[in-house]
Amino acid sequence: MFCRAGFTATGEVSLAGAHIGGNLEFDGATLTNPHRRVLDADRLTVGGDLFCRAGFAATGEVNLLGAHIGGTLDVSEATLTNPDGYALDLQELRAGVLLLRDLDEPPRLTDFTHAQVGALVDAPASWPRQAVLDGFVYDALYEDHPVSARQRLGWLARSPRGYSPQPYEQLAEVYRRAGRDQDARAVAIAKQRVRRRTLGLPARLWSLLLDGLVGYGYRTWLAGLWLLAFWLVGWLAFDRAHARQELVLARPGEARPGFHGAVYALDTPLPVVDLRQQAVWIPRGGVQWWAWASILAGWVLTTAVVAALTGMLKRD
Repeated sequence: MFCRAGFTATGEVSLAGAHIGGNLEFDGATLTNPHRRVLDADRLTVGGDLFCRAGFAATGEVNLLGAHIGGTLDVSEATLTNPDGYALDLQELRAGVLLLRDLDEPPRLTDFTHAQVGALVDAPASWPRQAVLDGFVYDALYEDHPVSARQRLGWLARSPRGYSPQPYEQLAEVYRRAGRDQDARAVAIAKQRVRRRTLGLPARLWSLLLDGLVGYGYRTWLAGLWLLAFWLVGWLAFDRAHARQELVLARPGEARPGFHGAVYALDTPLPVVDLRQQAVWIPRGGVQWWAWASILAGWVLTTAVVAALTGMLKRD
């Protein structure tokens, strides 16, 4: 079915429930029905491809709710406008490939709710200004030019409905399958950070702590950096305290190991290691507060690392 090469229509073009065995082409067509549906293809079935490209212009809503496209849905180089609502409704769409790139004007609002496509071929310049992505499933991403994970996170943030976990999980899974593990972790962390805004104050504070300590279990090396920082500061603090005689023997007169600032600073934050420094040399004065802080930090960091390694911190 060819509606192309100068085809024009004023009012609604209705193909609701239609079955087309081959291709359906609207290349270069102009459809006009402001503030209403301009193309109603509800439950349309196309055995081949659906082309709405190469100068296709639609003023009004293009409705493809529940449509089944056996091949490719291509809206490249199209102009889709509808000032009062959805310019493109792809709810429950099924298609082999979705091409959404090189648009003359990105649509203001597009609905991808529960759409399923084998491959999504798109470009940031053509992303809708607002996009509902809940339940949108795609097996692979193809990009003419590399699109960073940061840019993709900006795409997810365009939903007018606010936070939903599924779009983040979907993107992370596609990155993992493509071998982009670092990008997958970045998306998983971003998901937790956006989710944090929806939590109450106690849960938000706990989420913030997990983010800073171990990156929600995706960056356990952060805990090592914290321990390294506590060790270096503690080394300096305990060496000075010993010189000022703010570290005293627990049992004067008994045989004891010599004082070593670096070892003492390592002994305090490690809860399961006894280096025979903390038990022999007792801090006094201001350095005692640092010793208590190091012990507490050691327990918190160790617990966070263990929880991260067992996967507990990656769950919602």
